[in-house]
Amino acid sequence: MAVNLYDIFEQAKEMAVNEASNIDKALGESRSVGEASPEKCNKVIEGIAKELGSNAQLTHIFFVVSFLLQRGATSDKTPGTTKIAYGTATVTVEMIKKHCRTEKITARQFARGLKQKIAEFMLTLGAEAPEGNLAKTMKLEIKNPTKEELIWASDFQTYNENCPARVKNWLVKNYRQRFRSS
Repeated sequence: MAVNLYDIFEQAKEMAVNEASNIDKALGESRSVGEASPEKCNKVIEGIAKELGSNAQLTHIFFVVSFLLQRGATSDKTPGTTKIAYGTATVTVEMIKKHCRTEKITARQFARGLKQKIAEFMLTLGAEAPEGNLAKTMKLEIKNPTKEELIWASDFQTYNENCPARVKNWLVKNYRQRFRSS
């Protein structure tokens, strides 16, 4: 069988146009490297809700989960017993990680899947919002960071296109220093 790359290329282009929704489904999790899909994020929240019981309100669960992720639940160094209670929900880091494992994702992938929602929520809280888990380190290297910048200083915000440029640049630099140094 003779292969004609030009014909294959033309057929692939046509397929991409005609089957865009199927291609999107096929890409699924791999579309954004290291980021959980909205469906997986929903399943993690639903799993936590089920574990907490019928009295737990989803808004309280999201509140607590967001705070835990913002404060470092994605890190292996954060003890699984770390917990936050608000309203009808008391959630531990281990609960988040357990339900992430059930969905075959990591806590960091889960946080990246929720990155924009968490940022918007924290920014809405304003002065009351916890700073990101990398804020202390960022304060040592960036002169006069704003409260908003400190909120964005979370390891899972590195790939968020809405992250302020100064913070995003620092997050990338920090990542490279920690994991890519030779």
